[in-house]
Amino acid sequence: MTNLLGLSTGLSEEQLQVLFSASSEGLLTFDFGTNVRFANAAAQRILDLGDENLREHLSNRQLSGRDGSALTSAQEPLTRILRGDMLTDERLCLTLESGADIYISLSGMLLNNFLGLAIVRDLTPQRSAEALFFRNFNKSPAASLVVSAETLEVLHANTSLLQFLDCARYELLGRSLSEVRLLSEAHVLDLVEESVRHCSSLSSASVKVNQRGGFVRLVTFSAEPLKLEQGPCALLSFVAQAEPRYTEEQLVQAIQAVLEDGLQFGHLVMDKLTQLSGDEAQQSLADLTEREVQVVALIAQGYHNKKIASDLQIAEQTVRNYVTKIYDKLQVHTRAEAAVWARRRGLGA
Repeated sequence: MTNLLGLSTGLSEEQLQVLFSASSEGLLTFDFGTNVRFANAAAQRILDLGDENLREHLSNRQLSGRDGSALTSAQEPLTRILRGDMLTDERLCLTLESGADIYISLSGMLLNNFLGLAIVRDLTPQRSAEALFFRNFNKSPAASLVVSAETLEVLHANTSLLQFLDCARYELLGRSLSEVRLLSEAHVLDLVEESVRHCSSLSSASVKVNQRGGFVRLVTFSAEPLKLEQGPCALLSFVAQAEPRYTEEQLVQAIQAVLEDGLQFGHLVMDKLTQLSGDEAQQSLADLTEREVQVVALIAQGYHNKKIASDLQIAEQTVRNYVTKIYDKLQVHTRAEAAVWARRRGLGA
C-alpha cells in the first residue's frame, strides 16, 4: 500500500492533490456525498471515471467481489471508508460499459472529518499472465504442483502429477506437503518446506517420492518461487528418473503456445519443460556465428523478428535471413524447436 496512507490529515486538499498527481498508483479523494474531489490520471484511467458521482459510477459498472459475487450495502467499499474502516488490498471486479471485466485492488481510509481516500491498482494484466501460466502448467508433461508459501498447502496440481501419483485432485488440494506424504525422506521435506517458505529456488538430482500402493520412485526435483494473486507460492516439479526422457517433439508441442505469448509466467514453464530433455543435440554453439547466437538467444526469449531487429539494430529482412541459416544449421523447422535447442545450452534464460 502506498505510504500516502500515513499522511498527516493536517495537509491541505491542494497539497494532497500535488502529491497524488505524481503517484503511479490510482489515487482519489471523495466527500461524504461520494462526490469525487480529486482523481489523478492513474485513477481516471483504471476506473474510467467521468463526471458522475463516484458511488453511482461504481454501481453502474457493477462493482462486485473478486469472484463476481454481489456486494451488500455493508460491504460497499466507499461506505466502509466513510464510516472509519481502513481497507487494505480489497480485491474487486468492475464491468465496463464495453462488457469487459477489470480486476482491481482497492485500499482506503478516512483522511479527516470530510474527506475519504481511495487507492486503486489494476490487477487485470496480472490475472492475464496467471491465466497463461495455468494453461501451460496444466498441459506440462512434468508432474507439477503449486504450493502456498504461507500455509504450505497444495493449491493446484496438474494432470501429469495426478497420473504420476495415481490419485485424484481432491486428495491433494488444501492439504499441506507433510499431510499428502509426497516426499519419502523427512530431511528432504524439511528442505523443500524451507525453500517454499522463503521463496527460494531448489533442485535435487534424486528425491524419493511416495506413490499409491507403497511404491517409492526416484525423481529429479525442482522448486521455483511464484508470485500469484493468491500470494507468494512455489512451483514444484518432478520427473521420474527411471522413465525415458520426453522427446524433442513433445517439448516443442508443449511450449509452442508459450513462445507465441512470450509472457513472464510462460517463460518459467518453458524453462522447466526444456530441462526435461536430457539428450544433447549434435550441433554446438561453435556451429553458429556470433550474430546467429545472438538471434537464436532472442528467439528463445520469445521475441519475434521485428523485436529482434530492433534490439540488434539490424533490418527485419536480415533477421529473417539469419533465422533461415539457423534452421539449416540446427536442422530444425520451427522457432519452438530452435528455442528448445538454445535453452538447453543456457541461451535466452
